[in-house]
Order: sequence, then structure tokens, then C-alpha cells
Amino acid sequence: MHPSNKSPLSLILASSSPRRQEYLRNMGLAFRIVVPLVEEIQKPGEPVLDYVLRNAKEKAQWVAAHEVEAGHQQIAVLGADTIVLLGDRVLEKPVDEKDAYNMLRALSGTTHSVKTAMVLHIVQGTETRERSEIFSTEVQFRPLSDRDIYDYIATGSPMDKSGAYGIQEERAGSFATQIHGSYSSIRGLPMAHLHMWLAEEGIV
Repeated sequence: MHPSNKSPLSLILASSSPRRQEYLRNMGLAFRIVVPLVEEIQKPGEPVLDYVLRNAKEKAQWVAAHEVEAGHQQIAVLGADTIVLLGDRVLEKPVDEKDAYNMLRALSGTTHSVKTAMVLHIVQGTETRERSEIFSTEVQFRPLSDRDIYDYIATGSPMDKSGAYGIQEERAGSFATQIHGSYSSIRGLPMAHLHMWLAEEGIV
């Protein structure tokens, strides 16, 4: 819990993701959205876990700096980043339909890992602190036919999603035969852990 002599923290989501926004609304939270101007580019030789954590931290830190500059001194900024990992290959958002097809074909009949880094960057007056963690969920796909893939691509849904699929959608949800780990983490936020973090800070 935050100290009783300090004002309650204002929650800010550092993300344009509609799925992350939906999760926070479903929790009944009051929050603002500030989209960070951060490039998500993996550095040469950068380990995957370092990459996803850096993305989440840079989003939260960018928004926190922007808010402090605007005079806000009691804030909790939530940043997150999700990547799909097949072996040692990072599957980002597809650049076109051919790229989406290639990703889904590669995922067909395999087990891949979804890594979500979550960061809560807190500013209380002159004090700043940060907590972060990486959550891993294993997802097994059934073998996909070309018809499965092309019909899904035709919906347009794969184009703004890492790995070219959204597990919450009925069609893509039918691709997964097993999930080991946090389902909500695949969608962008590990909700049970987020609730614990926010409770400890007096936000929920």
C-alpha cells in the first residue's frame, strides 16, 4: 500500500492497445491513456527477454517523464509489451498478408511461447520507483490448413497482432489446443498479477 500521508496515485496506461484498455475498464479502474512515442526495434544481439522488457520500460518511462513535465507528481504508469517467440525467432506484427501467412504457417502444429513484460512506473513527488516482471505462456497450435490461414487473414485481424493472431478471437482461438500459463497475458496483460500490484499500491 502507498503511504497514507501521500495522495492516491493516478493510473495511466502507456498503450494504444484496445485489449489492454478493455482489461482495465473491465476491472472498473479509472485511468487515462497516453500513447508513448517509442520505437520497438530489437537491437543487434539483444536477448529476447531484454528486448521485451526494455520495450515495456521505455513506454512507461516515456509517459512518466511526459506527465512529470506537465506537473503531475502522483502517478502510476503501466507499460507492457508482448512478443510471440517460436524457437529463437521473434514474430512481430506482420508487415503484409504474405508475412501473416508465413507466421501462421510456421506456428501450425507447433508450440510457441508468448512473452509479456509488464512494468509499473510510480512517481510520488520526488520519489520514483519501478516494478517489472516478464510472464511466459506456452501455446500449442493444431495443424492449420491453408483454408484456415487464408480465411483468418481475410478478416484483417492478424495485421495488428504479434504472431499474426489474437487468441481472444473465435477463429484464432480455435487454433490453440493447449495453453500453459496466463491466458490474459497472451492478450497483453497478466491480470492476476496486475491486480496484486495495483492493490499493493492502493489503486484497487
